[in-house]
Amino acid sequence: MQFNDEWIRFLNMQKCKFDKLCEKTHNLPYFRVFLHTTKIITFYAAFFKNMPLKHNLLGATLAMKGASNMLMQKAREQIVQYGKLMLSAGLTRGTGGNLSVYDHELKLMAISPSGIPYEDTTIEDVVIMDLEGNVVEGTRAPSSEHMMHAIVYQRRSDIGGMIHVHSTYATTIACLNESLPAVDYLVAFSGGKEVPCAPYATFGTKELAVNAVETMGHLNAVLLANHGMNCVAHDLPMAFAITEQLEFCAELYVRARSIGIPVILSDQEMDHMLTRFAHYGQKKKD
Repeated sequence: MQFNDEWIRFLNMQKCKFDKLCEKTHNLPYFRVFLHTTKIITFYAAFFKNMPLKHNLLGATLAMKGASNMLMQKAREQIVQYGKLMLSAGLTRGTGGNLSVYDHELKLMAISPSGIPYEDTTIEDVVIMDLEGNVVEGTRAPSSEHMMHAIVYQRRSDIGGMIHVHSTYATTIACLNESLPAVDYLVAFSGGKEVPCAPYATFGTKELAVNAVETMGHLNAVLLANHGMNCVAHDLPMAFAITEQLEFCAELYVRARSIGIPVILSDQEMDHMLTRFAHYGQKKKD
């Protein structure tokens, strides 16, 4: 759905009316306290009867944000940026793979479009969807794996970004239907002692989505049998970092197996690594 200038001016006018109403009315603490929540945004839009009901949530959200005419613009920009990085880092080829960002407040997902080269993808090509598979904004077809992304956001409240790749070494291990063991301490980026492999299912199906999310569980990564790898995190940049590190570990494992028997780190050492990783990096400032 696109918002033209006339519609945006209308939203701004309604917002001004509502702001004046709040200033004059002292018995509406609900509006004051929850003005920026999705619940009150929906109520705010419904308050004005001449605003189409189907546009309530999106229209009011745009008005609250200064009437931007594009939903999830920052997420769109990240998807374009990290799609190109995914390709240049050798994590996929052609139009393979996909990536998404989830907005917990809007309950919407931005996802890469289907079949468009990453070098050519623009922010307008990125598709905005709800988690039921409905396209909310965009003219392109979404990634064929949108169900595999949506089910993660439905089941994992800690996740805000996901990358699916067809990287060479992780996929090589997945073609053996084996897990990636702790050949290096960096496997701890997965959030566990190994990266498990989900059973095979046809791409783009609900069966694959369920297999992937259930095998991954609380972890940050999962291999997909005869297919590729999924990595998740609180945001897309971290999901990308995890993808790079685990593909490196997969390469080490494949190379080590080609010349001998890899020595795998003990469960005790990996428990220690997971504890260390929990405190790794810079702490966020309040």
